[in-house]
Amino acid sequence: MRIMAVGTKLITRKLILALAGSEFELVCPSDIAEVVTRLKQDKFDLVVVDSLATGVETTCRHIRDIGNVPIILMIGQEQPDWKGIQSLGVNGYIAQKVSGSELVARLRAVLRRFWPAGELNDGLYIKAPEILAEFSY
Repeated sequence: MRIMAVGTKLITRKLILALAGSEFELVCPSDIAEVVTRLKQDKFDLVVVDSLATGVETTCRHIRDIGNVPIILMIGQEQPDWKGIQSLGVNGYIAQKVSGSELVARLRAVLRRFWPAGELNDGLYIKAPEILAEFSY
């Protein structure tokens, strides 16, 4: 399953650590131009967008304009403004404070709801080693 992560390094790092060793292939574009290019060239099963990313509204609009892929917003609030979130055209949200295992479970649940069985990509790859290395302990 291919997931694109769009946003701050903090969110990208959280996703890399949570998805390591899972069935997800994670792609982390460096800017909106790369997001658009990758979405036009490749198939993604899900896009996770950081609510703190620069131009989050524009990013979500571009993703929606390009194709039919679910968008999940990573948010920092405990009680989010669901009406405001829906106005971005996203399919749901996940709090940034969730554990890695809960994050993976929530992503799987969204994928099951959005994609019929057999339409997902397979993969066991994390394609952002430079970001992981930057946050190594």
